[in-house]
Formats: sequence, C-alpha cells, structure tokens
Amino acid sequence: MKNRLFSQVVLPDVAFEIQNAQDRDILVMQGTIPAGSGGTDITINVSQLGHFLCQFITGTFETITLVGGVITDTGVNYLFGQLRDGTRPLFSDRVPFSLFLTPGRRKSPLTVTPATDPAGNTLFYPMELEHIFAVNSNITMNVASTSTTPVSFEIAFHGKRIFSGAAADACRNKARG
Repeated sequence: MKNRLFSQVVLPDVAFEIQNAQDRDILVMQGTIPAGSGGTDITINVSQLGHFLCQFITGTFETITLVGGVITDTGVNYLFGQLRDGTRPLFSDRVPFSLFLTPGRRKSPLTVTPATDPAGNTLFYPMELEHIFAVNSNITMNVASTSTTPVSFEIAFHGKRIFSGAAADACRNKARG
C-alpha cells in the first residue's frame, strides 16, 4: 500500500467548505400537558437559518398525579407522544416517553413529599434520531397524558444546522472580520 499525505486523501478546501456550511445546534421543545389530555400539539420552528439535521434526542418528564387530592410522584410514566415533521408522522403512533427519552423521568418540585418520592433516572443514553428537518418547517410532538394533574416535559433535539448558501457566506464573512 502506498503511503499518501493526509492532504492528498482529504481535500482541505472541500473539508473546510463543508465545515463552514454547518454548525452544531440544539432545538428545545417544552410544554405542560393538561390533566387527561387526549392530545396536545407542542410545536417548535426550525427557523430561517437553514435545515436542521437531527442526530439524537434527549429529554425529561414528570411522573406526577393526584392521589387522595395530593400531588404525588408515583414514578409512573403518564405521557405518550407522536413526533411529526410538519404533518408527516415520524412515529407510527404515540409512544410512552419512558421508551425514548433519557435521562427520562425527573423529580417534580410540585409534590408534597420530595424526600420519599422515587429517585429520578440518572442513566444517559441519547436516542438516535437521524432526520433532516427543512428550513422553516415545524417539529411537532402530539402529547397525550393519562395523569390527573398537569405534567411537564422537555425534549432537546441535538444535531447540525446546515446553513443555506447565503447564511454560510455571512458566517464566513463575519469570521474574517
């Protein structure tokens, strides 16, 4: 095998052009779902900066409900969601949040017995979700709840922002001064 210099294998000008046309980005979706909701849409917009290449997702959610008129953290998942790109479903049906969000359940500040509530999850294995969301499109999660009290959640979509040609040129020009 013939030894070749790195610069002969990877074209630096092409590599820098690709690198300058994208940037790491995180889009955050959060919401509070009403008690017993049959389905609430929570939506975030990708914006005009460029397409968003999602690589994985993480998130947390509460596991509270009313027990004897008192908000109690039961450790049971009450939220189910269906992810959509605009109107196109990415999940075929609503999926329990406990199956795809990590670190997952967290303690709620709303309970009256925080010392005896079940511990929150500490494992952190981001779920792979590779999907390109187009510029100006909406990421929507239709969330249903079986809890008897409102329940909150947060989801972070981690990935790369793929700038449009004009946005990439503006970033390069700004970096050059």
